[in-house]
Amino acid sequence: MIDIPKKSFLRKIQPYVIAIIILAIYIWAFAGIQFNGIQQMAGQITAAVFNGLVHPDWQFVSAPLDRWLNATFQTGIPSTLATADGEDLVAKLLQTVAIAFLGTFVSAFLAIPFAFLSARTEGRSRESWKQRAKAILYLAVGMLAVASIIWGFRLIFGFDVFPKNLFIFIFVLWFFESLFIVANGLVQDISKYTIFRPKSTNGKFILTFIRVFPEIVLALMFIKAVGPGSFAGVLALSVHSVGMLGKLDGEAIENLDRGPNEAIVAAGGTQLDTLTLATLPNAMPSFLSNTLYRFEISVRSASILGMVGAGGIGQDLILSTQVRNWPRAGIILIGVVIMVTLIDFISGQLRKRII
Repeated sequence: MIDIPKKSFLRKIQPYVIAIIILAIYIWAFAGIQFNGIQQMAGQITAAVFNGLVHPDWQFVSAPLDRWLNATFQTGIPSTLATADGEDLVAKLLQTVAIAFLGTFVSAFLAIPFAFLSARTEGRSRESWKQRAKAILYLAVGMLAVASIIWGFRLIFGFDVFPKNLFIFIFVLWFFESLFIVANGLVQDISKYTIFRPKSTNGKFILTFIRVFPEIVLALMFIKAVGPGSFAGVLALSVHSVGMLGKLDGEAIENLDRGPNEAIVAAGGTQLDTLTLATLPNAMPSFLSNTLYRFEISVRSASILGMVGAGGIGQDLILSTQVRNWPRAGIILIGVVIMVTLIDFISGQLRKRII
């Protein structure tokens, strides 16, 4: 007969305590929401939206055909869009996909260096003080380069979000990180543990800082810098996607099998050989899969960025809702749903074949 150990009193009440805490958080969250009741026009607006979905503005789809018929056969089709080139559903959806594709394509390359920077791939071998001093020197050079790039970016676009004493801030940050490296070296010499890895920690901090800003906030910033339009949307998606892809690709590098790298080193290969013959070939399927997954998210984001003036179908959607043109809004929503569904399906099939 097997004796089953009895649970302690704390283990028995642990699920109930967790449930009570979660319930308390829910009550606290809902208590902070100010609900003033349903507006009087809510029913009419909801009915108008559904009526627009049921009776969409098909002229917004057939505008290219109407323009071609009027130009070729002089049919004289009455259409408010018959003379506006590019102002139709298909053109706007293609513009949205192009913004998402270009933003993801640019960030896919820019994220790879950040991925290697943030990946924790160092072994547990003890580092000498000469190596730690070299790390402090490289850290100073890297931070100076980043500060110079930010300063140049500030001068070119006229951003005031970066402080004028940026170099002083970078110097203070470098000083305290250098102290952290020294303290980490002392801890590692006394024991077998390490508490800080400068390369991966700084890389993760940079990617976290990039991800702090949502796409809409970045779009508003770039609209002020380069003006409204598709270019601002591409820049916003590119910068935000670097933070997301850098994190995902860095985790893929951390989870790689180190056997091929060790075999190349044992055979006399260099670090460049391990990178080109082992690391990149093994990590490339994960990189491509992450890029396709990010492209799916970018398509949805590009549909929203147009609402703040960053190009794409979102601009037409917000204009349609502002003037209460619900049939136009209905056909735009139908087009967005079809576009996102197709891209998700195609991307999913591609990712299945890559991995």
